Amino acid sequence: MHGVFLNITRNSDGDYQAMTNDRMFEYQRLAQEVYHAGLSARLARLGYALEPGMYGEPQLKGITREQIEYFSGRAAQIEDFLQKKWGINRKTATPEQKQAAWEMTRKAKKARDLDGLQARWREEAREIGLNEVFPGKKVNDLSPEKRLDIARDSLKFAIEHHTERESAVKEGELIRTALQDGRGKITIGDIYKVMKEVTSSGELIRQVDDLAGSRQNLVTSREALEREKRILSFEKSGRNKVEPVMNPLQAENTLNAIQEREGLTLNAEQRAAARMILTTDNRYSGINGYAGTGKTTMLKPAIESLQNGAAFSALTNAGYRVIGLGPQHSAVHALKDAGIIESRTLQSWLADRRAGKDLTGKTVVVIDEAGLTSARDLESAMKRIEKAGARAILVGDSKQYESVAAGPAFAMLQKAGMETVYVTEMQRQRNAPEHIREAARLSIDSPEKALEKLSIREIRDPQERFKALSEEYLKSQDPKETLVLTGTHEARKSVNENVREALNLKGKGREFIRFETGDFTEAQKKRINSYEPGQEILFGKAYRLMGVKVGEVGKVASVDKEDGTVRLKMEDGRNVTMTPRKLSGKDHEIGQRETIELSLGDRIRITGNSLRLDGVTNGMRGEVVDVSGSRIMIRFDSGLEYGILVGKTPLEIDHGYAQTGHSAQGLGAQTVILDLPSNSQTLNRRSFYTNLTRTKNQVKAFTDDREKLAGAVKREKDKTMAHDVEKAQAVERKPWEKARKIEPELEI
Repeated sequence: MHGVFLNITRNSDGDYQAMTNDRMFEYQRLAQEVYHAGLSARLARLGYALEPGMYGEPQLKGITREQIEYFSGRAAQIEDFLQKKWGINRKTATPEQKQAAWEMTRKAKKARDLDGLQARWREEAREIGLNEVFPGKKVNDLSPEKRLDIARDSLKFAIEHHTERESAVKEGELIRTALQDGRGKITIGDIYKVMKEVTSSGELIRQVDDLAGSRQNLVTSREALEREKRILSFEKSGRNKVEPVMNPLQAENTLNAIQEREGLTLNAEQRAAARMILTTDNRYSGINGYAGTGKTTMLKPAIESLQNGAAFSALTNAGYRVIGLGPQHSAVHALKDAGIIESRTLQSWLADRRAGKDLTGKTVVVIDEAGLTSARDLESAMKRIEKAGARAILVGDSKQYESVAAGPAFAMLQKAGMETVYVTEMQRQRNAPEHIREAARLSIDSPEKALEKLSIREIRDPQERFKALSEEYLKSQDPKETLVLTGTHEARKSVNENVREALNLKGKGREFIRFETGDFTEAQKKRINSYEPGQEILFGKAYRLMGVKVGEVGKVASVDKEDGTVRLKMEDGRNVTMTPRKLSGKDHEIGQRETIELSLGDRIRITGNSLRLDGVTNGMRGEVVDVSGSRIMIRFDSGLEYGILVGKTPLEIDHGYAQTGHSAQGLGAQTVILDLPSNSQTLNRRSFYTNLTRTKNQVKAFTDDREKLAGAVKREKDKTMAHDVEKAQAVERKPWEKARKIEPELEI
């Protein structure tokens, strides 16, 4: 069925105009879910059992994807066209390629005999073993009160799910998630009623229409907005509240002495940053340094000055305790390189209740990679610092990757006026060719111009491009100084396999078990709808009542959505019943075990922190030197040699020839090989700048479409703030999006 609507409106002057429909397009995903929700509710009332399809659409339970595809002649035609035209399939095709295939294979519809079609369909169904689906017992309509209870629960889940990673959420996406969660039981009307409840109570705050403009209205939780207000209040109330460690003259003399003794040379920006650490009277201050500007080099003399004053008798305030915190272990390693021996991850510090009690007025907390720190974690740290009268230095780059969790707090504090020194002179590429140095500089604010400085190979077929990335890696003289950065896990795995095959490592080693974690929020992991037979659950902590230990894996055998339980079959054959709603969602992962072959000489990367007490942490890279015994011996690039014990627990290890860009933040290498697929949402202004500036010397880049690449690297991908709800969205309207006068050919 098709509906045709004419976009013609007669205004008060009698003229005909077309209304802009950009706001309507903003809500098209929600509109589709409204249809799905209504369809599901009607089918459920008729007694049909439903389950989510491949793309989340409602499907009759018991019908496989293969059976659906068998009856989809159009799908087969499109698939065939894509294969013949470009050698790709629907999963790897761009939206434009899919549209072209759809248009080129479309034929005029013909009138057909319905009875004849039904007879043919039944015959074909029998041939493929598809039994006719009959409805079960008809279900009585839920009462309005029961529907509202379900809608409240679904909306609560939607809020928790979205605000875990974004402080402000598009209204349509929030409602869409709630409708999906209650599909078959609730309607859009039910959700609107509970939306009104939570906005009236102030639990949810909705952006007013005038501020939203042509975009979707943003919504945020009262909790997220209050958290941001507390963070800003902590910073503002800490201005001019602490005694400077040194006066300007003392700071200058101390820094000069340390530079001379250590053979360091700080540039003007680095000196200004180090000087601010020593002379500020603000409890909170920041250093925003672009990628590769030598933030670690700058920190060294400042940290030494704080800790012991470089033995200058005039420095009466020397002797500060310095604690280093970072959201990732790579940041912790950088802090230790800067001389902060007492460094650990921010998360472990916050989990340690005693750590906060050890802070005093003579403690300086240095938080590195502050741009990767979530608002929740930063607020918790600030509470401790505030209570003890300590002080904090936030170091990071607000233009690189942001925290996976919600809240770009570091950028927010800078916008609010936190004392900040900006370090912009890049050092990492100082020995690189001029065009690479220029590309790195341009990638900050003009990424499309940075592309002009690079040599980029266009290879449209994804598998051929992955193969080319692998061949480029194999040309490298030093694997330790080569990074292959991809935007997707598919590309990462393909490059790793291609390199291993070329090095003749495939089939020459031993197979081990690792765990590939799915992308689920904590809110989703508490929801029964997230579980289905065949999935596997990895436990990150022991649950005494369930009888599971840390590191155990259980396979989902069945899911009872009525009582909300999941039955797991553990490796030793015992059955365990898990009730997701009773768990926090923090200490178990949904995913799949997979085998990984490791051979002598394989490059590897550590993917977890279970061995952190032994100095082996997430992101460390190295080479396999022995796989013959009960341990996998690894020689890490840091020089550490370590044997990973092989047991029943999945290994936190992966091949290390290629990795995603996000996992490489903080790293540097002589040669960086970039995969830049123009149609991937992981490619944007932030990822391009961060990945490109990992290089010290050379960049080799590959893309599927050189023409579209400029637009891809300009895409904005910024985390939202709760305060965004109170701001107007500035949207540049294109000429064809503006209301335009129409001269009708016919009177209507």
